Amino acid sequence: TSWVFKTNIKSIKFHQKLGFKYASSNRDAIKYSISKKELLSYFNKIGLHQYFNTYSHPGLFPIRVLQHNLPHTIENHKSSRINELKNAVLKNQINTGIKYLITNESFIIIHADPVSKSIKISEQFLAFLWSFIYSTFVVFEEGIQTKISKNGSTWDGKIDTKPIVTRASKLLDWSISLSKEFSFWPINLPNPDITNNAFEQVYIEKANGIFLKSAVYLINHEIAHLINKHWDVIKDIRLKSPETRTKEDICLYKEIEADADAYAREIIIDSNDEEKEKIISGISIVHAHVASLFIINHPCDLIGSLHPDIDTRLFNSIEALNLEDEKNKDYILLYCAILINKFINIHSTELERCNFKFVSKTEIETALDYYNFMFKTIDEIKEHFKQ
Repeated sequence: TSWVFKTNIKSIKFHQKLGFKYASSNRDAIKYSISKKELLSYFNKIGLHQYFNTYSHPGLFPIRVLQHNLPHTIENHKSSRINELKNAVLKNQINTGIKYLITNESFIIIHADPVSKSIKISEQFLAFLWSFIYSTFVVFEEGIQTKISKNGSTWDGKIDTKPIVTRASKLLDWSISLSKEFSFWPINLPNPDITNNAFEQVYIEKANGIFLKSAVYLINHEIAHLINKHWDVIKDIRLKSPETRTKEDICLYKEIEADADAYAREIIIDSNDEEKEKIISGISIVHAHVASLFIINHPCDLIGSLHPDIDTRLFNSIEALNLEDEKNKDYILLYCAILINKFINIHSTELERCNFKFVSKTEIETALDYYNFMFKTIDEIKEHFKQ
């Protein structure tokens, strides 16, 4: 229940637009009553879906509501982290500020600026990352894991088509399109700002946690480049054209990137964490790496990277989790394999045009077998385009 004063004409008109019925009272106000569910439904209907003040949370996407959570998580993920960052600032290794870019002109991945020594974050990339995480997590949990639980640890290779899975798949399509061309977040699909679906809200909250860890992992990867003075080592290699880089150049560059990965992993993964928390950390890091695949325009772009191969990066991250439960290991391995399978299916048309035939596995014997099969396929794609 709330009160709207008669003198506030804008407020009166707004509530009339929502279709509320008013009752007279003995005060100079109009009393109305509406449930939260009804209110959210009305907001969605007329296009008002953001709770937060645009001055405190500026942005073009609902992801803006988590923008203050990000620096807080960076500073407080570990008890010693804030002092480490303060020391880095005092040594002039990093800048105190994070540049949060709100733009519809370009899709900028999180990166460190070696000149200003600051981290640049694009809101558009964060919108992509959150929607990518939510979508794939829901599809995996509701479309695959529930079937595995029912069938006694076996999976028939098919994804269950529930309404929540269908909506998540639509959000994934938008997420991938965002990396190619700017468009606003579809208001009728899940987002971190507001929802009137209690079932989806549970997954939104889980996605928020995974997203923050994933983004913090990527940010700490970039902080590693600044703190460890990686730019001094690799700047000459970066300036070279791809055809003039030697094998030694590429090997050194990959070692530097692997070192930054290790730095970021040590901050995200705590050996004292329970397995449940390690799984969340694992999924977060998996998304941080695999998301880069979904940004590329063509599968031929898998070749020529200065970064370690995706399977190497994922293998190192999964090993670092040090999981003891075999089911938890299978969970992460299958998750990785499903994401790679999705990437290949998205580019199936381009692969067919280039005479690469992908034959998907119809029977999944073990998560490890499926994981190995998918990454073997990635290697075959690379070899195909090298010819």
